[in-house]
Amino acid sequence: MNVESAVPQTRAQRHSQVVSQRIVEGVQVECGCEVVGDKFVYMMKVKNDSNCVTNNAVATIVRYPSEHLQLEGDSVKRVSRVEVGGFWPPKFVLIPTKNCIEEEIVASVLFVDYRDQPHTLEVRPHVIRSVCDLFKPMEVSTERLKMSLEGMTGTTEETLVDWNPVVLLERTKRLLVSKNFHVIDSSQGRVARQFVGTLRAMAEGKYTGKRIAIIVVISGMEDGESSLVKVEALGDDIAMIPTTIEEVREGLESWTCIECGGPLTPQDVTALKSGMRVECRFCSAILDRDRYMP
Repeated sequence: MNVESAVPQTRAQRHSQVVSQRIVEGVQVECGCEVVGDKFVYMMKVKNDSNCVTNNAVATIVRYPSEHLQLEGDSVKRVSRVEVGGFWPPKFVLIPTKNCIEEEIVASVLFVDYRDQPHTLEVRPHVIRSVCDLFKPMEVSTERLKMSLEGMTGTTEETLVDWNPVVLLERTKRLLVSKNFHVIDSSQGRVARQFVGTLRAMAEGKYTGKRIAIIVVISGMEDGESSLVKVEALGDDIAMIPTTIEEVREGLESWTCIECGGPLTPQDVTALKSGMRVECRFCSAILDRDRYMP
C-alpha cells in the first residue's frame, strides 16, 4: 500500500487541490492556422479565465511535418504572466518546402500557478491540410493544355451537389480562381432542358513547379435544384491530386452567399431550402431561394 495515499488529507490540502483544479479548468487554449503570403502562421490563444494570475507560461511546438515545413525561429515561446481575464497569443511561422501538406501540428502549454505548482494544458492537435494555397495560376493556351494532359496521371470523383447547375457553373469559376487556378476555358450546352457545363483550369506548385490540371463537368436539369459534378484532377505529382480534389469538392458542396461567397450556417441553408429569406452575416445581402436559381 502506498503510505502517502493512506494518510488522510487535511482540509487545507483538499482546498488546495480544488483551487488548483479550478485554475487548470479556467485556463484554456485555442489554436488555428492561416496562410499569410507564402507562409503558414500557427496561432495559439491562451486565455486565463481563472481567479488567479498564471506565471511563466511556455508554449511549445512539439511536433509538425518537418518534411513539408520549416519552422522559422524558436519552437518555444515564453511570457512571464497572463493576467486574470487576459490572454496570450503566441505565434509560430512555418515555411512550406513542398506543395502537398496534410499533417498534424501538436503543441503544448505549461504554466505555474500562484503556489508555484506547474501545470500542463492539453492542446487539441491541429490538422494542417493544404495544396491549393501553395499553387499559383498557370496561364496556358487550350492547345498547350491538351498537350500537357497527355503526360499526366490523374483520378476522377463524382458527387451530387444541391445547387442549380447553371448557377453552380459560375460559382465553380470563382471557386477555382480562389484556389489559385487559372481557368483556361469554359463551355456549356443544353439538350431538352438538360444542362452540361465544363471548366478546365491549370496551376503549378510555387516551390516545385509541378503542374496540376483540373476538369469540372456539371450536369443537371436547367431549372433543377441539384447537379451531378465530375471533378477530374491530373498532375505531374500524384501526391497532389487527392487533396486537390477534396478541397475543390468541399468548396462545391458548401453553401455560400451568392453575393460575397461567405459561408452560410446550417440554419441559413435549412431556411433557404424551406423558402425563407436569410441575411448574410458577412455582407448583409438578403438571400432567398430564387437567387440560387438561374
